Amino acid sequence: MSIDAVITWVDGADPAHAEKRARLAGTSGHSGGAAPTRFTDSGEIYLCIASLLKFAPFLRRIHVLTDAQKPDLLDDFATVGLCAPDRIVLADHRDAFAGLSDALPTFSSRSIESTMHRLPGLAERFVYLNDDMLLTAPATPDDFFREGRPVLRGIMRKPAARRGIGRLTATLRALARRPNRRAGHEYSQEMAAAMVGFTDAFLRVPHCPHPLRVSVIETALADRPGCLERQVSHRFRAREQYSPIAFANHVELSLGTPHHRPPEMAYIRGPEDLPSGLERIRSGAVSVACLQSLDAYPEAARRSALRYLAEVLSSHLPPRIAARLTGAAA
Repeated sequence: MSIDAVITWVDGADPAHAEKRARLAGTSGHSGGAAPTRFTDSGEIYLCIASLLKFAPFLRRIHVLTDAQKPDLLDDFATVGLCAPDRIVLADHRDAFAGLSDALPTFSSRSIESTMHRLPGLAERFVYLNDDMLLTAPATPDDFFREGRPVLRGIMRKPAARRGIGRLTATLRALARRPNRRAGHEYSQEMAAAMVGFTDAFLRVPHCPHPLRVSVIETALADRPGCLERQVSHRFRAREQYSPIAFANHVELSLGTPHHRPPEMAYIRGPEDLPSGLERIRSGAVSVACLQSLDAYPEAARRSALRYLAEVLSSHLPPRIAARLTGAAA
């Protein structure tokens, strides 16, 4: 069973990318969807790749999906012999958006996630990760796919509108005539679930690696003409966009794929979470880590996190990358 990985990445400091983003920022349906930190790179992509090479050696290929960009030291992994030259594949938004070029350029992660299954040469089964995620312990194919089906991880819960606090919030907003424009992670999952007929409860999944099947996504979209075109029409993340991951998950549930508890993970949302998060990694208590908005951390905290993770993954980090991450001389 071949399994690939897809990592989405962007360097927001690239002047060409920043110019495109600034030019289109006025079309954003959600202020957070255009926040600069969503597009800033701190070198996490190299940690993500090194963790896959070290802890998931069964992966056939690692596709790095970008917007006409390339991590400048990406080739070092192959150059120093950590992987075969064709193991890490650089893919472009134009590949994923073939036939949908009117939707480019896009800065919506949901638009990109909705099209990544269309990448040429992608395996039927693949694991999707953001570049701020990394594995911290050995994994096996069964951690992601069992009997060919994805291992869905999450918790079933009622939609907010069916919970007391959700009903109260909706009522107060209606009375104040203040519609909710936030493109929240949970709301987008509820929307995706409802599209597949799950209206009483939905599978809430955490920010972790997601196993997906190309054919299941293709069939579900073919059964819903115009769905993909509407989804990718948003240049920035918008409340009208469903979570493509949740959509695929609920299609899988409708096909009888079981769900499991969420993975043990270190979810580091900010510098205040660093001490406990790094300790959980050190102790071996977690198999996945996520470092959100690392660029916004104080310099000392950011450097501390990068140095420790570079040490954990040192056997699979090329020297130039390790030097950059740790601040050592190249």
